[in-house]
Amino acid sequence: MKKDQRSVTNRFITIAILRRAAARMIPLYTRIAHNRKYAEAWTSALRKGDISQRLLDKIGMSLNDKDIFSFGSTYNSYSVDFEAPYPIVALSNGISMSSNAPKTSFKTSHHQVIAGAILPLYHEISSNQAFARRVVKANKTGNNKLLSRLIRSKVNLEAFRAVQITKTSFQIVFQFGASPVVYYNEFYRGVDF
Repeated sequence: MKKDQRSVTNRFITIAILRRAAARMIPLYTRIAHNRKYAEAWTSALRKGDISQRLLDKIGMSLNDKDIFSFGSTYNSYSVDFEAPYPIVALSNGISMSSNAPKTSFKTSHHQVIAGAILPLYHEISSNQAFARRVVKANKTGNNKLLSRLIRSKVNLEAFRAVQITKTSFQIVFQFGASPVVYYNEFYRGVDF
């Protein structure tokens, strides 16, 4: 029963929008993974709930870009919402933490490691239509085993715990050591009408 419910919920996520969102996020995750100063500025702004256009400018992303629907952040999460045809409206991508995480627990070092680990996946989704098609199909049909295998083939990190298909798409779960804090890298249908 759950499989059918997920299939109906996720039926609108397309290969084209998934590939475009992955491609647009590569500059952000690359900058975070490889530039400590930028990553620290991002973490500081995130804790204040104030990711500024100045930080986005450094990666060539603007809220005025025609394919960006919106941008959101809280002290423990951020997402970029990419415009998509109705009925999706927006496909969001970002990183969040478990809701019970303290305000200061978003760690720059963890963020950098996650960003670096997911880059091969994002490159593969954006450049390989056959791979993206398999990801979308696994997500639409609720085939978590296949989706997990596809993602694990590109994301190599000890802190990688699971892949979960959600009501609106999928998330990759990371947890470092014995820390109770859980990080999620998510693709999800951002606006629901």
